[in-house]
Amino acid sequence: MREPNLLDITRLVDWIDGRLTDTETRAVAEQVARADAEVQASVRWLRAFRAVSRRVVLASPPASTRAALRRRFDLYARGRRAPALVRRVVAALTYDSLRQPALAGQRAGGAGPRQLIYATDIADVALHIQWSAATQRFDMSGQMFAKALVAIGGFEAQLLRGPQAVAEADVDDLGEFWFRALQPGRYEVALVSPAHHVILPQVELLG
Repeated sequence: MREPNLLDITRLVDWIDGRLTDTETRAVAEQVARADAEVQASVRWLRAFRAVSRRVVLASPPASTRAALRRRFDLYARGRRAPALVRRVVAALTYDSLRQPALAGQRAGGAGPRQLIYATDIADVALHIQWSAATQRFDMSGQMFAKALVAIGGFEAQLLRGPQAVAEADVDDLGEFWFRALQPGRYEVALVSPAHHVILPQVELLG
């Protein structure tokens, strides 16, 4: 019958630390004596480590250090908690300068800038869309106007074409964001934070 392998690392540590029975100690010692050079080297390293660890005494940190470490761990643990449920809202378009050209000071069918205003109970959002002759593309700027206690600085703006995000931009502390050199087409703008997703649907850039 094949002899059982007694030389796993846990067994060797227990043997060196004297935590085995007399019978187990003799069995491991016999197998170590017959072991190859690699096992012998492991045994020497474990014995050296045990000797060093007995000489090293770790001092307890001061009370102020322990308190600071405890506070940092609490902050880390709070950050690792499961995120709150995300609230997703679809904004309603309340103003489009192309549909009300007289109010925007431009003629119907004109090539001037376009303004869109969307409303939700979280924030109102204004978009300004301008055709750039230099790039032959559209530039879009936007601004969020928060309601209640929503923190604007925690949002990111994403430009979506279908399910695909084609551009991303930070929302600054004033609620402003920009997208440059956009091709004509139909988009959605998503304003995203850990707690809220505000969707502006059917933002159409007319070529």
